[in-house]
Amino acid sequence: HGLLPESASHEGYLAHPVHSYWDDFWGIRGLEAAADLVEPWGDAESARRWREEARRFQADVIRSMETVIASKKLGTLPGSVEWADFDPTATSNAIAQLDFADSLPARELENSLATYLDGHHRKHDGRMVWNNYTAYEIRIIGAFVRLGKRGDANDLLAFFLGDQRPTGWNQWPEITWRDLRSPGHLGDVPHTWIAAEYLLAFASMFASEREARDRLVLAAGVPWEWVAAENGIAVRGLPTRFGTLDLRMAATGNETMEIEIGGGITIPGDGLFIEPPVPENHIIASAGEGLEAAGDRSFRIRDLPCRAELRFAAVT
Repeated sequence: HGLLPESASHEGYLAHPVHSYWDDFWGIRGLEAAADLVEPWGDAESARRWREEARRFQADVIRSMETVIASKKLGTLPGSVEWADFDPTATSNAIAQLDFADSLPARELENSLATYLDGHHRKHDGRMVWNNYTAYEIRIIGAFVRLGKRGDANDLLAFFLGDQRPTGWNQWPEITWRDLRSPGHLGDVPHTWIAAEYLLAFASMFASEREARDRLVLAAGVPWEWVAAENGIAVRGLPTRFGTLDLRMAATGNETMEIEIGGGITIPGDGLFIEPPVPENHIIASAGEGLEAAGDRSFRIRDLPCRAELRFAAVT
């Protein structure tokens, strides 16, 4: 009770359909999206009923996950009920695209991403034997951004951009083989689902929607090197659920950073925040007018358009 039926929701479950948590998280978000769609038409009763159904559905799903974790003595989040499988790409979908990070069991969530990252490093620096991987793993970049792990997100971005196949095609196949001349199955080429995952992950580095909290976080994945490059970085007309984003960030050495945010965003109910990068061995010494400190390296933006300056100081 409380879960969607068994399905072969991806190729890994073709041999034996299971109760897949991937399906459930999409189902919860589908109910919430339906409520969002009918509310502007004045159908408040349907919106209320669907949101309540989504709330009950989510409670059942989390309770199911906790039961599987306890019964199987897992240290990571399961991908399904029956297999209790480790599936970081599915888990990352629930974090990066569907925004369930605050609802998932915290210890197992942290362990899942740490386990994936350890395996990724061991495979690609020669400590683990492997044959292939799927570039669907690109969506894990967005999960690291969402959880404040900027360095890990950018390390993965650099890896995947450097491992596109075939060389020069600027894209990824469904299956990437360690041996470039392997006669194995490649899947769709170009694989536009993976390309879409890349675009979503890349966009999240500039603007990350936190739908569950009704907030928008800017620049949480932007590395210092981009801001410190000549002319810095600029984004124009990036669509979000709160309007279109115009953002410019440019640094002068390791001392100051200019931040400009246009007026195309409607500030969400829980706030608009920016989490700018900081140069190595430096701290933020001061923030100019328009930025209100909201935690470690996080600032709330009260009014738009906004133009502000950060000043940095070397750590001695």
